[in-house]
Amino acid sequence: MKSNFYYQGHHMKVATRTKEYINSLNDFLSPQTARSPRAVGDALEFLVADRFEGFLGDWCSEYSRESARRAMADMAFTDV
Repeated sequence: MKSNFYYQGHHMKVATRTKEYINSLNDFLSPQTARSPRAVGDALEFLVADRFEGFLGDWCSEYSRESARRAMADMAFTDV
């Protein structure tokens, strides 16, 4: 079964909401941590994971922000 979330383009709305949220943040990194890709990634993971279920809206039937330390890709949700 094809995922309507992806095949109907709803993932782009979630991407836009996520990008707008990140761009609205002011000074969430110090100049020192901004030089570290790992520190930037960790900060963004924490900030986005807190709100990602809201970005998904009605498309989320199940969401887990429990991620392994490997990658942000470990956030998981089940679309409807």
